[in-house]
Amino acid sequence: MSGNSEAPDAGALVVNGSGSTVNALRRRTAGARAASTDPNDGVIAELRKMNRLLAAYTTRGMPRGEAIAFLAAAGFAPSQIAEVLRVNPITVRTALHRARRTASGATVPADTLPSDTEPDE
Repeated sequence: MSGNSEAPDAGALVVNGSGSTVNALRRRTAGARAASTDPNDGVIAELRKMNRLLAAYTTRGMPRGEAIAFLAAAGFAPSQIAEVLRVNPITVRTALHRARRTASGATVPADTLPSDTEPDE
């Protein structure tokens, strides 16, 4: 390199040892792809927010398993249920799995029964 101190072209890709320019470019292009020109996007986002708030209000006071089943029946995805109930998504998936298994007639392991219920022997 000679002592050329010109700034790189805006369209040029300059890569340094850490690749930070590449990462910045990836973030910029990902953000541009994610941005939409649809004027209804703001309305849709507000409706989704209101839907989550309504779900949280409706399930308030319900036992967690019942609330998870209710929201799943209403069409919420496990990740959305976890967000509404403020629990780990794995907790939601486990509860749904156990509910489906119980509904199919499979036996429930004794260690998952409430402590005040003893299995018949």
